[in-house]
Amino acid sequence: MTAPKFKAQLKQLGWSFSEAARELGVPSGRPRIHEWATGKRKIPPYIAAHMKTLGLYGALKDEVMARFERAQKRTSEEAR
Repeated sequence: MTAPKFKAQLKQLGWSFSEAARELGVPSGRPRIHEWATGKRKIPPYIAAHMKTLGLYGALKDEVMARFERAQKRTSEEAR
């Protein structure tokens, strides 16, 4: 995972560097997240894999919610 992709993933998740450190269990905290996001340090493979999984989960959740809302709208229109 590249630094720009990492930053984009943080943004998609709505995480600040501090929140990312807490959620990812990074003991060195915000400074380490900043180093990854700016490319000063390589992102460990296990963090990249975790972030990818979270991104896929977020995309799946968005798709499921969109389908649910469309179905709900159709049901309410048919009830009229």
